[in-house]
Amino acid sequence: DVDRELQAHLDLSVDELVREGWDREAAQKEAEARFGERTRIAEECGEISRDHRRAVRRGVMIDNVLQDFRYAFRGLRRNPGFALVARVTLALGIGANATVFSLGNGVLLRPLPYASPEELVWVAEATENGGENFVAWPNYRDWREGSQTLQAVAAFNSREINVLGGGEPAYVRVAGVSEDFWRVFPMVPVAGRLTVGEDHKEGGSPVVVLSDGFAREVLAGEGALGQVVEIGDTRYEVVGIVPEPFHYPDQTQVWFPEELEAQNESRSSHNHQVVARLRPGLLPRDAFSELDPLTRRIVAPAIAANGTEYHATGVVVRSLQEQLVGRTGSLLFILLGASGFVLMVACTNLASTLLARGTTRAPEIAVRSAVGASKGRIVRQMILESFLLAALGSVAGLVLAYGSIVVVKAKGGVSLPRLENVAMDGRVLLFTLGATVITALAFGLFPALRSGSDDQAHVLRTEGRGQGGGTARVW
Repeated sequence: DVDRELQAHLDLSVDELVREGWDREAAQKEAEARFGERTRIAEECGEISRDHRRAVRRGVMIDNVLQDFRYAFRGLRRNPGFALVARVTLALGIGANATVFSLGNGVLLRPLPYASPEELVWVAEATENGGENFVAWPNYRDWREGSQTLQAVAAFNSREINVLGGGEPAYVRVAGVSEDFWRVFPMVPVAGRLTVGEDHKEGGSPVVVLSDGFAREVLAGEGALGQVVEIGDTRYEVVGIVPEPFHYPDQTQVWFPEELEAQNESRSSHNHQVVARLRPGLLPRDAFSELDPLTRRIVAPAIAANGTEYHATGVVVRSLQEQLVGRTGSLLFILLGASGFVLMVACTNLASTLLARGTTRAPEIAVRSAVGASKGRIVRQMILESFLLAALGSVAGLVLAYGSIVVVKAKGGVSLPRLENVAMDGRVLLFTLGATVITALAFGLFPALRSGSDDQAHVLRTEGRGQGGGTARVW
């Protein structure tokens, strides 16, 4: 067609030149020179034609899909009982999976909200029976002075207590932290400064750092700087405010220097927890390889004098995220497996229901086939109905998951770590989308293929005599 069109255009140009007085041979050459390279133009015209055909096919396909979607919607509206049961079943299955995945995403997958969280490690003392203890102050001090794998080591001790200074006493968690604490957790304060080396001298002036939330809710926000708060029998001057959401450890709101008072020098007094920051590129096992023999060496004299009881026999080093999560990760994976099993059972039940429903719809499908619908079109129609059901169920499931998360965050703050990170974010929505697609295929693909394989002529012949329109056998 393109070649004929181009040739007709050239012939018209030649005829016009001949009428102007050119002889035909010269007119032919002139017309071809004016027209340009024929091969390139033919290729461009062919590509335009192919683009047009592809656009037409896309338009037809989109129109067919929209028609199938409207037909599927009308079909579900004609069977509200079936649609309701299917949506509720899917909502429970998908909602349970979305809830558990949201918890796993917030607790396990999200990185800790600290600078370079992969460098943070938890360090504890190993005991002779294979357990672990908090750390004795002399051991912490020797780790800090002798380690080459750790760029900063901090000890802390936290508790809940009434803090005075605002209008009413505030019962919050406070932490006494050692000198390197703000090197382990570097940050820019909202106002004022963090505690420094001079603040961590025994007998020094008591100073304190507050969380931004505590400063705003209990004191006067940034106006809290220079005010005095009372913790126990000690009055502290507020020198800095740290930004949200930093609350380590354990939702702490107030931090003060641990070294203001003399520390117990016994290596059998395990009063402190220790967190450290690895040097870039190192792993927890590198710190263990260094600290374990160091600990055995520094504790050896105390063990020789008093025995191994109450003394460290080595160290335990693990990532801070692993320490915070603990056994929760295994429990969440078990819950995810259980919720996945629930969804699988729901898909099996729905597939059985759709197979049974397909038997009653055999005459409808036979009529569509008789008026020209292909087997592919019928299968696509059935699969689209499954996707529509799954989509409606997933929306209800997301609502159910959101409500479940609100309840868990309100009731489960003590038992589940990092609960403040749990939210319905993009990763959860992407997981739910994937679960929706897989679910729709799981319960809809086989019934759809089964519906397109019936002998439609037999269905039409037997339907008028009141006989069944096919068999409900799966195989």
